[in-house]
Amino acid sequence: MGIGRHVDLRELAGRIRAIEERHDASAAHSFIDEPTKDHIPTGWPETDAALGGGLAAGGLHEWFGVDNPPGRESAGSAARSLGHRWTPPLCILVHLAWQAAERPSSQPWTVWIGKHCHPYPRVLIRGRERGLLDRSLFVAPRDAASRLWAIDLALRSPAVGCVVADGGGFDRAATQRIQLLARNQTKAVFSACPPRQQDELSAAQTRWRVCAAPPPGKKSSNGIEPRWIVELLRCKGMRPVQAHRKWLLEWNRAQGAIHLSARLADPAGSSEKHVQRADPVPLQHRTA
Repeated sequence: MGIGRHVDLRELAGRIRAIEERHDASAAHSFIDEPTKDHIPTGWPETDAALGGGLAAGGLHEWFGVDNPPGRESAGSAARSLGHRWTPPLCILVHLAWQAAERPSSQPWTVWIGKHCHPYPRVLIRGRERGLLDRSLFVAPRDAASRLWAIDLALRSPAVGCVVADGGGFDRAATQRIQLLARNQTKAVFSACPPRQQDELSAAQTRWRVCAAPPPGKKSSNGIEPRWIVELLRCKGMRPVQAHRKWLLEWNRAQGAIHLSARLADPAGSSEKHVQRADPVPLQHRTA
């Protein structure tokens, strides 16, 4: 009887391992390797063309903010109270939230998780359009673990179409959890991350670096629409050509939107030396 029991348990263990291997292979193919066919257009034609239509509607997209020198934190940012010395790209995140909300198939609510990525309410209004503001929910968890839990709940809600979150402190396991769930629910998560996390492993669908661009010519930045250079660090499933990895963007205050700058310059040229940059990203993180 002892021998028969030993054989049965060994056979059962083998069957369980076979089931787990099939499940893992299926999950990896469905959620990681298979390219998405549903996109959120960024509204920047050249960027959308390079991405094959826009950002994946189901996935995690990380946007690394701009470093602030000590004592120069933004007065309107929650960074001061939290002790951070970086500025999240809130204008870009608001623009992308509008793009996600305007998709015909999108659910109505946008959830903003983490005080560091809470924009001023006025920024969420476009002219007389208050749709994004009226259907935004602001959540302020205490720590990274609570933020991860809130993101998980938001993605599982049938009323939520988009999540904008503070990704500070998330490790590889946390980003993989968000990526898999966002892919499964076909919902986008736009994550604002500190520049110091660029070197850390992540399962995000795309990763972007944001740099503050100087005003054109010798003009002062006062009265000039703010501009940024955004660089695509990684995009799963495709390898955009090197020339299409950087774009110059400009905030339009009147429209409350971000457009490709009409004064588009070569980001690799002389203007780039004045750009406030984050730490360089190793080569292994620049590839798709």
